[in-house]
Amino acid sequence: MSEDFQDVEDQPSPPPAAGGGLLAPVEFAVVALSEDTPAEAVLEVYDRCRFYLAEIKRIQKLCEAFMIEKIKHDGPLEVREGVKYVVTTDKTTKCVDLPGTVEALMGAVDGDFSRFCGVLSANAIKTEAARKVLSIDQYEQFFKVTFKDKLEGGEKADKLIKVDDFWRK
Repeated sequence: MSEDFQDVEDQPSPPPAAGGGLLAPVEFAVVALSEDTPAEAVLEVYDRCRFYLAEIKRIQKLCEAFMIEKIKHDGPLEVREGVKYVVTTDKTTKCVDLPGTVEALMGAVDGDFSRFCGVLSANAIKTEAARKVLSIDQYEQFFKVTFKDKLEGGEKADKLIKVDDFWRK
């Protein structure tokens, strides 16, 4: 661990918003960050957060895999009256012959282009591929580009869901 990060840990920190617990040292380190904290120390705190998150997700997947097998064997796990964990299966359908599908759909709608567009998903056009074949004016007419700040860095067949019957009424 770098000296900068050690300094951040050694500083008195206000209590974390969520309280103590196993992750309190990490939360203290996050709360202690300021504009004056060296970039290396900020990155070390962030890396520690990412590490714990990855480990928690890994452990959660192990637990979910066990719960899926348990539920398949014994049935739903009741948390309390009307709230239980059950196993469901995701279904994925993919088009395996796009040109053939388009041709069949155009025939099924008697060549009505508007009706054909009605069976397309919201973002059925590959925007970058379209940008390469359309003029700039056409591209700007048909596509809207928006920007949103985002921090970037560095197989499910069965899934576990929690069912709360209270909201089903």
